[in-house]
Amino acid sequence: VPPGRFVIDDLYPTGSGGDLLVRVTEADGSERSFTVTYASIPELLRPGVLRYGLALGRHNNSQISKAPYLGQVTVRYGLSNLVTGYGGVLLAQGYQAASIGGAFNAPIGALALDVTHARSELAEGLIRQGQSVRTTYSKVVPYLDTNISLAMYRYSSVGYYDAGDAFLLRDMSRRAQSVSGDELQARKHRFQVSAAQTLPGDWGFLNVSLSSQNYWRKSGTDLEYQFGYSRQFGRTGISVNLGRAKRVDTSRWENSAMVTLTIPLSQDFGGASYSASYVQDRDSHALSNTLSG
Repeated sequence: VPPGRFVIDDLYPTGSGGDLLVRVTEADGSERSFTVTYASIPELLRPGVLRYGLALGRHNNSQISKAPYLGQVTVRYGLSNLVTGYGGVLLAQGYQAASIGGAFNAPIGALALDVTHARSELAEGLIRQGQSVRTTYSKVVPYLDTNISLAMYRYSSVGYYDAGDAFLLRDMSRRAQSVSGDELQARKHRFQVSAAQTLPGDWGFLNVSLSSQNYWRKSGTDLEYQFGYSRQFGRTGISVNLGRAKRVDTSRWENSAMVTLTIPLSQDFGGASYSASYVQDRDSHALSNTLSG
């Protein structure tokens, strides 16, 4: 670059945070370097960048006899280096939800705040409406390369149901069961904190998380702990996650484990890849396969 001020605007670091080491070599051969620490959350975009998504499909739940069709539209736009606006709409028979929010690149870390309004027709003539407010915070601790996320602190009003719960209640009504909306406990608060640490050399990554959740019209709190480790072996990635959770309705601790293997199918960065995940918990197990690219 010419002498004087310069800007690098085409570098997209991967992951949720880290340190960028910038080394400047002057014309006389001398060098100087400095570190730029960054943290990000998924909603943040660069100025002028527009991303949108459209999803159409059916809700798949073995407890529901008739899977409803649904459609979802999401939009994100980078307003400046400091602010990104985003929103979305989800539409289905008997259920509509709309959200709007903003993400902020603040000196103390990356922040996001959004509000969702949902209207649920649980049965003929029984309509519930409510709001859910979510805040997200992410921060990288400089030089330690530790990413701390205070993710999804959510407060929901008593009439708010997410799509899955609303579909289940509506299906119960369709099968001539009396529905009042109290059969499923409406969530009130949810809090989650997580941290990820890069290990020295090629030893991979560690992550831990803690989440809690309580409900309207019901005492007690759900608790869940997660511990994970991931590492690359050449271009193949493997991760192991162990979990321990206690639910309000059972009041007992349950353990779970998940192993994921990711294999690239292309030499190109960001090309096709295959991923397989196996999950085992107290009462069930599942295997999922994903092909992307």
